[in-house]
Amino acid sequence: MTPQQPLTAPNLAQLQNQIHEKFAAANRKPNATVIGNWLSLNGITTHTGADKHYRAINAYSNSRLSQIKNQLIGIQRPRPLKAFSIGSILHQLILEPELAEAQDYVFLTPAPIRHLLAAKKSAIRNRLLKRVLSNEETQVEQVFTWTDAKTKLPCKAKVDIAYRNQRGLHIIDLKSTAAKDLDTFLADCKKYEYVRQAAFYLDGTGAETVTIYGIQKRAPYRVFRKRYTKQELEEGRWMYGFILGKVIENKEKLIPRLGID
Repeated sequence: MTPQQPLTAPNLAQLQNQIHEKFAAANRKPNATVIGNWLSLNGITTHTGADKHYRAINAYSNSRLSQIKNQLIGIQRPRPLKAFSIGSILHQLILEPELAEAQDYVFLTPAPIRHLLAAKKSAIRNRLLKRVLSNEETQVEQVFTWTDAKTKLPCKAKVDIAYRNQRGLHIIDLKSTAAKDLDTFLADCKKYEYVRQAAFYLDGTGAETVTIYGIQKRAPYRVFRKRYTKQELEEGRWMYGFILGKVIENKEKLIPRLGID
């Protein structure tokens, strides 16, 4: 697959016209969140609100570490735009439902809307997710910044869910998944190096735990959970530390550098 070429201004205008026509046909008011996801689906990244602030922070995120790792070993992995968009929509519907309803996504056909609604319903029925998301003190999409102790490089994370109990701060990261069962999801956790993300978040936020929840995008819409052991987190800590170390060694070769996710 060849990298997608940047869209020109006329194409951007055409896409904007298309989405506004879809809103009109559905008799719904244009929604900025939906428009942003529509443009993302078509290869144009827009950043508004809190996301704009986060993107502007000159620091290394976990996704940036993945890009650096791939760059160092010569792997080019184009972002799967459709999968990314659906995952982004599910996150928004669960964590920030006030921004847009499923029916606002007028560029989707009825089938994916039904899947999104069913997946959301399953997620908020989960006992822990239901409890923390109903707590007014729980923070969603919270931004953390810190300096890595060994390399002194600036780092950042925007965590899905941050909540506190008597033990301290806890982080939850939501993943939409096509995994058919828990074993497949756990294999995906290893494949996508979620342990590195967990260790990166744990060390950066000072949290007591980081838990990964996988939400099936298709029936039966199960919710899987992965919490890493201390031994696993040590492995993840080594992984992100290794990449940050390579940043120091190859700083001039890694382009783009900061602030790019």
